[in-house]
Amino acid sequence: MKTIGIIVPPVPGHVMPSLAQADALRSEGCRVRYYQLGDLRDQIEEQGHEFCALGASRFQPGMLAEMRSKIASMSGLRCVRASVELFRATAEMFGDELPAALAREPVDALLIDQIEPAPALIARALGIPYVSVANALPMDPDPWHPPATTPWLPGGGIGELRNCLAHQMLRVVFRPTYRLLRKLERRHGLPREPMIFPYLSEQAQINQLVEAFDFPRKHRPAHLHYLGAMRLRSYREIPFDFDRLDGRPLVYASLGTTVCRHLPLLRKIAEIARGRDVQLVLSLGGQATAAELGAVPENALVVEFAPQPELIGRADAVITHAGQNTTMEAIAKGKPMVAVPISYEQPGIAARIERAGIGLRCSRKASTASIGQALDRVLSEPGFANSATQLAKAGAAAGGAERAAEIVISMLQTGCQPPRGRYSSAQTRPHTTGET
Repeated sequence: MKTIGIIVPPVPGHVMPSLAQADALRSEGCRVRYYQLGDLRDQIEEQGHEFCALGASRFQPGMLAEMRSKIASMSGLRCVRASVELFRATAEMFGDELPAALAREPVDALLIDQIEPAPALIARALGIPYVSVANALPMDPDPWHPPATTPWLPGGGIGELRNCLAHQMLRVVFRPTYRLLRKLERRHGLPREPMIFPYLSEQAQINQLVEAFDFPRKHRPAHLHYLGAMRLRSYREIPFDFDRLDGRPLVYASLGTTVCRHLPLLRKIAEIARGRDVQLVLSLGGQATAAELGAVPENALVVEFAPQPELIGRADAVITHAGQNTTMEAIAKGKPMVAVPISYEQPGIAARIERAGIGLRCSRKASTASIGQALDRVLSEPGFANSATQLAKAGAAAGGAERAAEIVISMLQTGCQPPRGRYSSAQTRPHTTGET
């Protein structure tokens, strides 16, 4: 039995799709073991996977909850900088503790989130095969592509120059992590990695985008695989009284679970329901309460958490912060969206939503009227729903977590990328190991 290690940032938006990947690997007969802060142990073990806790001497129990609470009301670059500090701290933890942990409990391969370059560096130093996983937008460099943190569209000429400069500015933001990587390179005798987003796998990179949803790439590695949404088949049930749905067009709204405590924006979204022949379900993501929002229209249901996949499946439209998981769930269900990005990769995802014709984007500072007008268009103009339906079909053919498991196993068996598997499409192409 092969043992696969998984390393992701300790935040819900990255952990949840990784659990879908873990379940798919288990279905293929693999053992799965996570390496991360002890705060994640219960969540991982209740899904039946092994867990190796790191960082006990560096991080107090409950630190992740405190960090999430701190970030919840942030936006823009401030939010990114706060998260960078967390990632620098975990990178230092991995650099110091992961080699010994892997020696005690070896693995045959690793799945490593692209946001965690230090474990990838360690894997390369130890000769452990690994797959880079983009649970957010893929970070492999392409001057045609603008940084994920921007709302820009791709473009050549001046656009490529703009993109290159912006990528270099992001490198400045991530400088604390890069300094640590230089130390680890020297410690392990590795040459300096010059890439803006370093230590991406030369064997396989997987992501949960649909290729038709992403911007076109001029420099796509052959080992970059678009697999569509990575969704858990079963997770803890979230109670919701579906009998309260009254048959009016349903709008599901959520700002995710990380940067979700934006009370003015939440109030605007709730107020959109007033005077419209819709029913709105607004999920607060656990960082705000209905009492803090105050009075809402009678056709707005406000809940702390919601069974998101089920509600999106029933919805006529989705209002989202353009987080990767909510967006991919809406794409998988063929639902049009109104995107209101806040931070991280959300501006880039919102730009893709609009470009793909599956929704409209609004500024988080837009008025209630402006967001409401965008919703009216998404609900009334059939082109948005039609485009969303077509994209859902492409996503269903991409293979998701099951295809991800195939890629990992084939890498272990052959040392190179797999031939076309059950989910063969133009989205996955065979390649030679190391091809870039």
